[in-house]
Amino acid sequence: MNSNLIDYQKWKDLNGEDFSLFDYLRGSLASGECSPDIVVSFARLLFPEFLEKEGMIFLKEQFSQEKFDQFRSQGMEPSKIEYWINLLAVSDLITSLPDSFVKELTLNIKRSWETCLAESYPKKIFNVELIQDDDDMFLVFNQASRK
Repeated sequence: MNSNLIDYQKWKDLNGEDFSLFDYLRGSLASGECSPDIVVSFARLLFPEFLEKEGMIFLKEQFSQEKFDQFRSQGMEPSKIEYWINLLAVSDLITSLPDSFVKELTLNIKRSWETCLAESYPKKIFNVELIQDDDDMFLVFNQASRK
């Protein structure tokens, strides 16, 4: 993983083999190259807040009452409403980066969401899906349909 992190590698080359990702984060924040807001935003991307509405689970940052009402009025089933509201275009968040980096990040977000959902809602079963469409990467979750 670390070989894809070009800026980190530059810092490591300057600071020695023992220079860690945590050292890099500390240095980036201290130098002002990375704002604390960015760090917190990424932490929330990895460990999101959820919103429960009518038994459905949504990413708080993705939820829109207008979209929710529109989908409900169309008679869309709950798992589809969750799907379309929770669909996140990861590649749109981090444009101009190599596909391999975007895919690795998306895989890590997926693992994190799986863990967060399982811990937050232990009695519910979720599908967490990575979707790759040409150069675009998406991540989405919804509750597994009960049959």
